[in-house]
Amino acid sequence: MVLLDLSAAFDTVDHSVLMDVLIRRFGINGSAQSWVAEFLSNRGQVVYAGKTESDYIALQFGVPQESVLCLRMFVQYVEDIDDIFQRHGPSSVR
Repeated sequence: MVLLDLSAAFDTVDHSVLMDVLIRRFGINGSAQSWVAEFLSNRGQVVYAGKTESDYIALQFGVPQESVLCLRMFVQYVEDIDDIFQRHGPSSVR
C-alpha cells in the first residue's frame, strides 16, 4: 500500500527535474520554458515565531500549492511514475 502526503510531495519537487520533464515529455521550450524557469526561481522562505524572524532561505525544491499552474506542473512531474512501475515492477510483500 502506498500512502502519499501530497502537501509534503509538493515541497519535494526538484526544479531541475521538473524543467527536464516539461522540456522532454511535454515539449515546453522557448519563451514558455523561460517563463516557467523564472516562475520557479528566486523563491524562498522565512519563518516567523512571534516577533522573531529566521534568515531567508532560497528554495531549490517545491512548487506553491495554491496555484492551479503548480498543480498541473506537479502532475506532469510525477507523470513518469507509470514508466518507473512498468520498468521495475512493484513487488508485493509476502
